[in-house]
Amino acid sequence: MGIKKNNTRAFCLKILYKILHKNVFFSDALIKYQNEFDEFNDNDKKYIYQLVVTLIRRLGYIEKIINLYLEKPIRNPEIKIVLQIGVAQIIYLRTPNYASVNQTVGIIRPKLKTFKPLVNAILRKVINNQKDYIHIINSTDHMLPAWILNKWKRNYGNETTELIIKSILSEPYLDISIDFSQTKIFKKFNAKLLPNGSIRLRKHNKISSLPMYKEGNWWVQDAAATIPANLLLNRINNNRKKKLVIDACAAPGGKSIQLLRSGLNVFSIDHDKKRIETMVKNFNRMNLKHNIINTNFLNWEPTNLDISAILLDAPCSGTGTFRRNPDIIWHRKKSDIMKLSEIQMELLEHSFKILKVGGTVVYTVCSIEPEEGINIAKKILNLPNIKLSKITSEEIPKLKESITNEGFVQILPHYWSEFGGLDGFFIARFEKK
Repeated sequence: MGIKKNNTRAFCLKILYKILHKNVFFSDALIKYQNEFDEFNDNDKKYIYQLVVTLIRRLGYIEKIINLYLEKPIRNPEIKIVLQIGVAQIIYLRTPNYASVNQTVGIIRPKLKTFKPLVNAILRKVINNQKDYIHIINSTDHMLPAWILNKWKRNYGNETTELIIKSILSEPYLDISIDFSQTKIFKKFNAKLLPNGSIRLRKHNKISSLPMYKEGNWWVQDAAATIPANLLLNRINNNRKKKLVIDACAAPGGKSIQLLRSGLNVFSIDHDKKRIETMVKNFNRMNLKHNIINTNFLNWEPTNLDISAILLDAPCSGTGTFRRNPDIIWHRKKSDIMKLSEIQMELLEHSFKILKVGGTVVYTVCSIEPEEGINIAKKILNLPNIKLSKITSEEIPKLKESITNEGFVQILPHYWSEFGGLDGFFIARFEKK
């Protein structure tokens, strides 16, 4: 797809085409076009990110509004995205009308110029007829594909589903894990101190330009993502230097950093070479000695290792991270959930196979789907050599509502709403008998 160089909207079109029609994740699409992206200045980069993420997060609404003014569906995927870019600017980014129309129409390639009058007309109708679609914008029923929306309503009820969606529609934040004694370095950023000890930044500069980044005094990690490692550490109180812990599916490494900084001997395992590269950079910046193993955890058969604990952050649908990763919304299929649950069960079974008797497994997924969470946890408890290590409300500050009757944890995205919400996670802790 040929686009004009240094044109932010044209670049967004290129990225969005990959995301919406080639099922490429936003981060991977940026990597593919990294050289072109680097040519933009910082303000343009922010605008590109804002436009792409806003469009993906609000895509269900945008498509519904565009359809109000179409006599028949547009088949050309590139023109569909051009229209979506225009509507996202008009309604959600509050871009001046002339720019939303003229500059958006201007990114249509010459070979598709016959679509220019149609795009121009529809965008002007959106500008001049807000009363036509105000009911769409004010509803929470258009954000998700129908299969996810209906599934959540069945599992959590209409009221909770609406709270989850409203949380997902809000802008993501930046959570930082840092020693409490050093939180003062972020005072000028109006950082919030969260109940788990993380600090949260609503607005921030480029991450690498934040204070003490190069010195390795902190790392980026969602507040909810810190909980699984802390729950594991609660079961390893003595002689930590002599305890071997496995962080399975470890990249990008936030949980491994927690475990390493607590004094444990940690093996960090992941099969993805690119994600391991990121993990190595993070460990080196934090001045942490590490043992990284590049392999599929299911194929790892250790010998003569006395493994005290395993932290299994299993591959999952990622439905708990829709706010941070809205592209997942449009990539996931209903059939993915069952396929992933089979992999999760295999990973858990392998964990207990290599774990020593008396050892601990913490299983977690950034999903709010029962098939990947509570159903898996109940199923693994049917095995004869496994018992549940119940999680208590004292272990997770101000998240009492996330504790299930069984002693599992199911964090939903609207929890801690007074602080801006959380990523959704399921967590269960087990012991090998």
